[in-house]
Amino acid sequence: ASRCAWGMLTMGVFWATEVMPLAATALLPVFLFPLTSVSTTKDICDAYFNQSNMLFLAGLMIAIAVEDSNLHKRIALRIVLWTGTTLRWVLLGFMCCTCFLSVWISNTATTAMMVPIVEAVLEERIIVPRNISQDPVAVLDVDASTNDLFEKATESETISMSEINEVSKQPREHDKKTEKMLQNARIGCLFAVAYSANLGGTGAITSTAPNLVLMGILDNLYGKTDLNFATWMAFNIPGMLLNLFIAWIWLQMIFIGLPLPFKRSKPTSGSSNISENDLEQIEPNTDDESKRIGAVLRQKFDALGPISFAEMTTGISFIVLIILWVLREPGFIRGWSDIFSVSVSDATPAILIVAFLFATPAKPDFGFCKASGARRKPSHRKLLEWRSVHDKLAWNVIILLGGGFAMSKACTTSGLANWIGDTLALLSSLQPPVVLLILTTATAFMTELVSNTATAAILLPAIPDLATKLGVHPLYLMLPLTVTCSYAFMLPIATPPNAIVHAVLHSKPHIMGGTGLIMNLICILVLNLLMNCYGPLVFNLNPTGLSPIQRNETSFT
Repeated sequence: ASRCAWGMLTMGVFWATEVMPLAATALLPVFLFPLTSVSTTKDICDAYFNQSNMLFLAGLMIAIAVEDSNLHKRIALRIVLWTGTTLRWVLLGFMCCTCFLSVWISNTATTAMMVPIVEAVLEERIIVPRNISQDPVAVLDVDASTNDLFEKATESETISMSEINEVSKQPREHDKKTEKMLQNARIGCLFAVAYSANLGGTGAITSTAPNLVLMGILDNLYGKTDLNFATWMAFNIPGMLLNLFIAWIWLQMIFIGLPLPFKRSKPTSGSSNISENDLEQIEPNTDDESKRIGAVLRQKFDALGPISFAEMTTGISFIVLIILWVLREPGFIRGWSDIFSVSVSDATPAILIVAFLFATPAKPDFGFCKASGARRKPSHRKLLEWRSVHDKLAWNVIILLGGGFAMSKACTTSGLANWIGDTLALLSSLQPPVVLLILTTATAFMTELVSNTATAAILLPAIPDLATKLGVHPLYLMLPLTVTCSYAFMLPIATPPNAIVHAVLHSKPHIMGGTGLIMNLICILVLNLLMNCYGPLVFNLNPTGLSPIQRNETSFT
């Protein structure tokens, strides 16, 4: 156990300081644990690609197909059009579409796609001051690495970064109060994108890597459990939406002004006491202004053209996959997986859809899709091409996730998990809700400095023993800790969405830190409230029960 602790501590330090790339550090268990007699090479290597990692791989491939078809851009612009054209509702539109897309595709790609859209819409909505030497927050100066990310995530984007930079070179004339007002509006909108992308990572099992770490640990320890795609969404979607709404109100309070109720009012002190007349400049209450902004958004949406066969087929395939995930073991009725004599996990329908995307042409020339009139050379391009998967898939995340599973397995087999559980048993004198609050708070601040996958891999293996000593269901502690790994709003290094927004804004750390601290605390309180009041209804838990969970049971129920 002590040798395993040394290996985990070494990896934790490497992950926190990034002495090596995160994925490279995730490979250390292959030699650390066998050479220290903690575990065999075979057991460690087997952990790198289990069914949870296969599910994550399939999810990333499907996300690439969605991006290649431009379906995500159509969804984003459509949501923004639906939400309205005043600044408050445009802000909500940005948050809703970012959060929705982040549930299904990478939060990094979602953020990189949304930032140019936000900038372009703000250029039409308000004149954002540029090149103001006394305030670097107002300067859009994207470095090379961030620009490369934009180009990858926004390929064929009608709103290009070159267009935004061209606009940024135009001279602007504003008084100081208006400059501050416009800067606040821009910061608020971009922070909203980062926050929404992070919150979207809690919506589904496949949304982000820590969720899969939890599933892998549960599969390894207990086999079949009550936690599946349907129950995960039933518990986390309400919390995600509630946190999204609170974030919308909070960002308005800081950067625009508190709506009472949802009407323009004087902003808080954080917005430099902007007057009502100044606020009219960024949120004019005229039909002509609303029509103009609506026309700009409609023009960008129309530029996508009519929905293509690739978009339609990819979207239908995506919906079918969600239905298969939800109905595999819905709980209230018999699931489709029960008709098979062997156990079927969520990875099976995911890979089935991936195979369908690889086999289906993007521009078919048969049946109702056959081109008429002019001759057209047949296209052999498929809905999902291996070249796109090779170039765009986040292979480093797959290795990072595998490293987390390997660390978790070593922690369990070496007895370190039991030792940590015994140490944490000092908390057993406290009530379970208090223990949950302490653990989620510590996790939220730990994930600001260490990657969320590493945080989950380090903390989760020890929680089942602590839950047994507290006499509570393991999910009562493990699920909130996993979700909290996505609550990282304070530091640019915490998550890729934070890093992208910080690179674009060049904002001072205290701006993101102060605003994100309150969001961290709010999300922690909301999650604890949901777990204690709503969680037992979804998972049939008894948080104050005293009966320990037996490890040899194949199901929590």
